[in-house]
Amino acid sequence: RCSKQAAENYIEEFYKKFKLNYTILRYGSLYGPGAGINNGLSKIISNSIKNKKIIYEGGPNTIREYIHVNDAAKSSVDVLNKKFANKSIILKGEHPIHMKDLLKTISEILGYKKIIFKKIKNENNKTKIGDVNKPAPASAIGIMGITPKYKIMAITLKKVLIKTIFMFFGLRFSLK
Repeated sequence: RCSKQAAENYIEEFYKKFKLNYTILRYGSLYGPGAGINNGLSKIISNSIKNKKIIYEGGPNTIREYIHVNDAAKSSVDVLNKKFANKSIILKGEHPIHMKDLLKTISEILGYKKIIFKKIKNENNKTKIGDVNKPAPASAIGIMGITPKYKIMAITLKKVLIKTIFMFFGLRFSLK
């Protein structure tokens, strides 16, 4: 986190000193095809299948704003427009979701009854403050002329979760 922030500060200083235009992109929680094992949603599902229970490191009221990888890719190209010059843009979904609701859906699909929320500890074994309990600031999605194709609604989310779960079992699932 600190290195990202430092890099952004360097970029903004380069603009001030050398008038080198920039656009900084920040992404919400990504989901969709090609998500690897380091993807947050993939990790939750993979660990749930492996441990036969759902464990989440964070609070139940943590909020995520999932954005489909295809929307993120298209939006990343769209923000190359001059109107986004010298700005920081957050590419995120339009519908915030509490982790307790997301995990409840995963538990229903997998048939696991128990959901465990673990407090995040820092290196000093103190509870970490960084639990996100409010939506991120407004993003380029929807308000700056970038229209998402994949709106994350309950039915879409459930289909994506089912497809991701099937992937971990080596099965195929169509989202049609």
